[in-house]
Amino acid sequence: MELDHVTETLRGRADHLGGAHTFTRTEWEPQGDATGAVEALRTAAEEWRRAMLAVDESDYDRTGLSSYPYGGDADETFLPMVWWQNQEILHHGAEIALLRDLYARLSL
Repeated sequence: MELDHVTETLRGRADHLGGAHTFTRTEWEPQGDATGAVEALRTAAEEWRRAMLAVDESDYDRTGLSSYPYGGDADETFLPMVWWQNQEILHHGAEIALLRDLYARLSL
């Protein structure tokens, strides 16, 4: 669930920052296995990276650069929105790592 959440927010924000601005949670389909989930995360991270790199520095202070509907993006400038997404990656990433480590330990 945590991996899907991070992937969904990366894909959604990438789309609403530099894509078609059409991504919705209703079209998001979680992956059925770890391999698919990791691959989906890799793809979403690359989409997010490309979208961020395409933003011109002159737009950093523009409010509502991203229209992602499941956050405060419409009311934020670029840098606080990127900061928030990074916080999502960090804290959910830590949860994912903890669960992975606990699973490995319990499987011994």
